[in-house]
Amino acid sequence: MLLHSGQMTPVIRAFPALAFVLLCLSWGSTFLALKVGLQVLPPLLLMGLRFVLAGGVLLFWLWSKKQLRILKAWRQILPLACMMVVGSYGLMAWGARFISSGMAAVVSTVPISLGTLLFGVLLKQENPSFRKGLGVGLGCVGLLLLFSPAGLPAQQQGAAFLMCLGSLGYAWGSVQGRKVVQQFSVLEVSALQMLLGGLLLLVLSCVVESWQQVRWEALMHPDVAGSLLYLVSVGSLMGFVLHQLLLQVWAASRVASYTFITPLIAVLLGNLLAGETLNAGQILAGALMVLGARVSLQPDPAQKTVHQQT
Repeated sequence: MLLHSGQMTPVIRAFPALAFVLLCLSWGSTFLALKVGLQVLPPLLLMGLRFVLAGGVLLFWLWSKKQLRILKAWRQILPLACMMVVGSYGLMAWGARFISSGMAAVVSTVPISLGTLLFGVLLKQENPSFRKGLGVGLGCVGLLLLFSPAGLPAQQQGAAFLMCLGSLGYAWGSVQGRKVVQQFSVLEVSALQMLLGGLLLLVLSCVVESWQQVRWEALMHPDVAGSLLYLVSVGSLMGFVLHQLLLQVWAASRVASYTFITPLIAVLLGNLLAGETLNAGQILAGALMVLGARVSLQPDPAQKTVHQQT
C-alpha cells in the first residue's frame, strides 16, 4: 500500500478532505489503544517500541525500493524527532496513565493547534488577526478551567501540564518541519523521524524505567499485541504519513485543525468502549479549548478566495 511520495502527493492534493478525515480517525482512536498497552508496558518503552517498529518498517521499504536518501540529513531530522516524538509522545504516554483516554486527547492535541498558530505568527508564516487572538484566548480560558478545582483533580493536573508542554513541542516541530518536508520525500522524513525518536525513547526508557519489572511475555497477549500493532500501523504508519503529506499541500495551522476533531473522537470512543465519563468542568474546559482551536484556525476570507482560485 505504501507508495513513493511523488505518487501519493497528487492523490492527497485531489482528496485532501478524505486524507484529513482518515488522519482524525486514526489519531482519535489511538488513545484508547494506548491505554490498553499502558496497563502492561511502561510509557517510554511502549512509545519507543511503537516508533522503532514503525520507522524501521518504513525505512526498510524505502531501502528496498531504492528511495532512501535522507540518512545523510539525520542532523536536520534529529531536532524534529526530539520535539515531535520524544517530547510530545513520551510525555503524552506518561501522562495518559493518570487520566482518561478522552481527556488525554484533549490536553495533548488541542494545545498543538494553538501553539502552531502562535509559532506560525512568531515565524511570520501566519498573519495575526483579532479572530486568531480570540481563538487563542478561548483556548487559554479552557486550559485555566481545566487546571482549576472544577476541572481535573489535583493529582492529575501535573500529568496534564506536562502533556501540554509536549504538545507545544510538537507544534514547534510542525512549523519548523515544513521546510524539511519540502526538501525530501515525505516518507523518508516520517520514517527517519520515527526511528530516531523511537531509539531515543528506548534509551530514555532504559535509564529511567525498570526493564527488570517488565512482563515481556505479556507482549504475546492478544490485547497488548493488538494495542502495539494498532499504534504502529494506524497511529504511526498511517497517521504520521498522512500528517506529513497534508503539510505539503496545506498550511501547518490548517493541518493542525485535526486537533479539534481528534479529542471528540477519543472522548466518544472512551465513553462507548471503556465507560469513561467527564465531569461538567472538564466538558466545559474541553469545549472552550476545542472552540478556541476552531475559531483560531478558521481560514481568513482572503485565504478562502485564494484556495478557491487554485
